[in-house]
Amino acid sequence: MPSAGVYGSRLASRFRLEAAPVLVSKTLQKTEVAVTNLQLPAADHRLTEAIPHEDAYLVAVMLRDVLEHELWLDGRAIPRSPFLAGSTVFYDLKRNPIARCLSPFNTLFFYVPRGVFDLVADQAEASHVDELNYVPGEAIADALLHGLARTLLPALDRPDEVNRLYFEHVALAACTHIAHTYGGMVARSSKIGVLAPWQERRAKALIAANLQGDLSRAQLAAECGLSADYFGRAFKRTTGTSPHQWLMQRRVDVTKDLLRCSNLTLAEVAVAAGFHDQSHMSRVFSQATSTTPASWRRDFDAGDARRCLRRHQRNARATKDVVPA
Repeated sequence: MPSAGVYGSRLASRFRLEAAPVLVSKTLQKTEVAVTNLQLPAADHRLTEAIPHEDAYLVAVMLRDVLEHELWLDGRAIPRSPFLAGSTVFYDLKRNPIARCLSPFNTLFFYVPRGVFDLVADQAEASHVDELNYVPGEAIADALLHGLARTLLPALDRPDEVNRLYFEHVALAACTHIAHTYGGMVARSSKIGVLAPWQERRAKALIAANLQGDLSRAQLAAECGLSADYFGRAFKRTTGTSPHQWLMQRRVDVTKDLLRCSNLTLAEVAVAAGFHDQSHMSRVFSQATSTTPASWRRDFDAGDARRCLRRHQRNARATKDVVPA
């Protein structure tokens, strides 16, 4: 049976827009988590069409200011205030949200079924989430969700070149952050001096989702419920490397994947992999592999290249299968 999830064209149609860029992940026991980028170029004084009742959330990350808007939940008007770029707004799809868009917008919507939070908690060996704690219709300054959203924009622009593992890391990081920050998810006790499995997974997922290195050690530690100093020591004892070294290795891994499976220039690969520029990429890559990115790409086996191409073609077909028409 097709999914009834409100994302992609099903979400765009509520705003009378054409099909919107969308990415869909089914890593959590085949439960869909999706990300849709909606852009309204001009104000629309009509009400949005009703969204089917569903036990799920839309988590909207504002990529530009929305100065004028109106919102109704369960038929009742909600006090309104401007939504500034970088802020996050939660919409419970059980409450029949209806809006009037009096300003243009550019918004990234995370579609998250409520059951995902239990799956995240089970993976994190943590307590289950009952309800998310937020004020309906109120914008929240959430730098981490904004950062995760912005890392997905290039993937939404070029879905055929998406590293699916990377997107799944970002989706999991976003759901885990929401469960922890707004759902009060609390981890069970772990061994002293090392990260618990859920903390290691969360830290690695967040680092992988922020290859530009925008997250500080203190932010990573807070996501794991630890102090910055303890987190740094525990991460190294658990993984054998510091968070910075793990980030550098992840950048190298992404660089290899892009060199194998894309036609991006070296400068474009450097940016996509989180490096400051091509020179920075070449220096780090050479230290890790004893060869330059250009030489590595030239020496790449043609048979592996064909297998890589077939894998991307399969990914592209799979994406079409799950993206609404």
